[in-house]
Amino acid sequence: MGLVRRQDAGHDLTEADAERERKSRSPEISDHSNDPSVSSDILAFGLAIFDLLAINYEIGVAASPDESYKEKRERVDIVRERVRQQPTEQLPATQTDYVKEAEWNLLLGMCAADPAARTNMEDVVYQVGVLAQQENIGPSSTTKAPDTSSATVEDVSLYEIQTLGMTLRDTLDEADELCSEVETFHDVNRAVCARLVDVYEQLESTPTLLSASLVESFSLILLRFYIMLEKSILGGDSIVASTCAAQAVSGKIYSMHHDIDRLIYNSSDLERTSGVHRWRPNLEQARQRQQKAMQTILENPSSTLEEVALLQFSARESGISSLGNTTPLAQLGDISAEMLPQWFIPAHQVELRDHIADGTFGAVYRGEWLGTDVVVKQVLTDQENKENRAQFRQEIDLWFSLNHEHLIKLYGACHEGRPFFVCERASQGTILSSVKGFARSTAWRFLHDAAEGLQHLHDHGIAHGDLKGNNILVSDGIAKLADFGLSIIASRGEVPTIGDEGALGAFRWKAPECLMGARPTFASDIYSFGMCVIEVLTGKFPWGNSIPDEVVRHKVTQEKLIPARPENFNDAEWDLVTRMCSFDPELRMNAGAVVNCADYFADNA
Repeated sequence: MGLVRRQDAGHDLTEADAERERKSRSPEISDHSNDPSVSSDILAFGLAIFDLLAINYEIGVAASPDESYKEKRERVDIVRERVRQQPTEQLPATQTDYVKEAEWNLLLGMCAADPAARTNMEDVVYQVGVLAQQENIGPSSTTKAPDTSSATVEDVSLYEIQTLGMTLRDTLDEADELCSEVETFHDVNRAVCARLVDVYEQLESTPTLLSASLVESFSLILLRFYIMLEKSILGGDSIVASTCAAQAVSGKIYSMHHDIDRLIYNSSDLERTSGVHRWRPNLEQARQRQQKAMQTILENPSSTLEEVALLQFSARESGISSLGNTTPLAQLGDISAEMLPQWFIPAHQVELRDHIADGTFGAVYRGEWLGTDVVVKQVLTDQENKENRAQFRQEIDLWFSLNHEHLIKLYGACHEGRPFFVCERASQGTILSSVKGFARSTAWRFLHDAAEGLQHLHDHGIAHGDLKGNNILVSDGIAKLADFGLSIIASRGEVPTIGDEGALGAFRWKAPECLMGARPTFASDIYSFGMCVIEVLTGKFPWGNSIPDEVVRHKVTQEKLIPARPENFNDAEWDLVTRMCSFDPELRMNAGAVVNCADYFADNA
C-alpha cells in the first residue's frame, strides 16, 4: 500500500454524507451506542435487498419503448440516487406487490426486530442462492416429481467422477479416510459423509434405471465435499488458529447439508427416513462446542499478537461478549490495547491458488475469499518492528476507507503474522494488455478512468506514489488504479528486491524530485501519470528497456529531460505530456485538469 496522507488536504465528511451513513446503519447501532454486529449486518443487508427490489420495480414500471438509452440511464440514476439518499429503515407492515413470497419470507427473517431471531448468515447465503437459481431457470414446480431426463445410468457402481478418476464408492471411501485425518473438523465432516453414504446406497439399491442428472448432481456434491476435505485449511498450527478455522468450515458444511436436502427432495428415488438426515441438531451442537472452545481459549489466552487478533475476530464474529477491560484478553495489556480493525481478515478464510508474480514488496497470488475470486498480496515487512506495524495499519486504514469505481477495492487485510491484503481481482489484466488491437480512443478512455481514480485519491488527501502501466488494471471494461504506493513498503531497508521488477525498478516513471529522495506528492503523481500516457499510447516503457536506471536518473534529474516525443503523438497530446511532466512540480497540472484533457482526447482521437 504505502498510501501517503497529505496534511494539507481536507477530508471530513459533509453533514449530508454523515446523515446518509447514519441512515444506512441498522436501527440498533444508528445511535452509536453499540458496535456493529453480525446481526445488525444481516438486518442492513435485508433492508438493502428490499431497496434493490424496489428500485428494479420502479425502473421497470416507468420504462417506455420510445425511451433512448441516455434517457433510461438518467432515469435509472435518479431512482438510485433517491433511494441512496433515503434508504429504507424498516420493512413495510405487509408484503408489497413487487416482492415474491419466498423473497418476503427471507426479508422477514433477516429483518426481525429481535436480533437473536434473525436468520443466520449461512441460511441467508443459501436462500439467496436458491432464489438466484430460480430466477435463472424460471418458475419451478413446488411439488416433488419423478425425474424426466431421458439419459439414464444403468449401474451406479460403475459411474466415475472424471476429474478424480474414481468411482463414487471409491471417492466415498477416500472421503471417509480424510475425515479421520482431519481431527479438528471430525464431527461435522462425519455427519456429511454419513449422509452421502446413505444417499449412495439408496441409489445403488434402486431397482429402476436412474436419471443421469440425479447421479451427476450427487457426484457434484460428493466432489465438493472431497475437495474441501483435501484442502482442510487450518490457518496455522496453534489451537487458536485451528479452532477459528473450524468455525469457517462449518459454514461450508451448512451449505452442503442444504444441497443434500434439495437433492433428496427433488427426487422420487430418494428418501430421508434414516436418522443421519436429521442434521440440524448435530450441527448446532458442533457450533456450541466450537463456541465453548473459543470461550475457554478467551479465558486462558495466548500472548502472541497473531493469536490475540484471531481471538478478537472470533469473538466479534461469533457474538461472544465484547472484549472490554474486564475480559481475560484485556489483561494482556499492550497486546490487546488496540481494537481489531474492521478490515481484518484471518488467514484461515483465504485460499491461495496460482502464483502470479513477485515484486519488491512481496508475492502475488490468485485466491479465494468467502467464495469470491480475489488477489492476495503477501507483504515482506518485519512486523516485529512496531514502526512497521503501525505504518502497515495506517496504510490499510487509508485504502479501506476509499470507495470509487476507478480504484481497485480492498476487501481486507491481515496485519499479524505474515501480513497480507486481499483485494478485487481485475478480470482483464493491465491497461497495456487491454488496449492492444483497439482504437486510440479506447486507450484514452481507459486513461481517463485512471485519471478519475487519481483525482479521487488526491481529493481525499492521498498520493498514489507508484504510478505505472502495470498498476492500472482493467475489469469489466473499466480502468482502475491499484497498488497505491507499494514502492514505499519496498523502499524500507529490510525489504529485498525480487525478480525483474527490481532490476528495472520504477525509475522510468518517477518524478525528478522523487529520484532525488523526496516523498511522493500530488505533483509527482501527475509526472508519473504523464509517463503512463507515453507507455500506454506507445506500448513501450518510458525511456525504453535498454537504458540503465542510472542513465535515466541522470537524464531526468541533471539534464531535466523527458523521453523524446514518440512519432504517434500529435501536438495536443504531446503538449499535455510536457505540462504534466514539467521539471518544476509547481508548474504541473492537477488531476482534475488531466481528467478533462483525457476525456477530450477520448472523444476526439
